[in-house]
Amino acid sequence: MHTNRKLISLWIPNEPNKDTSLNNEISNELEVIHQLLEKILNVIPMVFDAILDAIESLFPYYKRSSYIIYIHNLLKLLEYKPIFTEYIIRLLMEKLAILDVDAPRREIEDLESDDDNEESE
Repeated sequence: MHTNRKLISLWIPNEPNKDTSLNNEISNELEVIHQLLEKILNVIPMVFDAILDAIESLFPYYKRSSYIIYIHNLLKLLEYKPIFTEYIIRLLMEKLAILDVDAPRREIEDLESDDDNEESE
């Protein structure tokens, strides 16, 4: 269903800014999207697989600022449709593993060094 894919795509902000916070305007828009998605899932349970396909195929590249907002929306989905929990957690673990593998080794070492310095103080 193209409508489901469109709804999930609305989780990704159009503006390419670096602000990953959820301001009130974005939060209100997302709330309406979630309410509509919840109604669709309640009325048409067969749409479950189409939603899962859309969630996975539209997952943003981790370097995009929309990555955090998208994850926020996945967790919001779990609040009203816990049936998605296993799938969403598995998907997030896969995506976070990719993020971990792609993280520059030097940055990780620097962060670990900073943590060690803070603990010793």
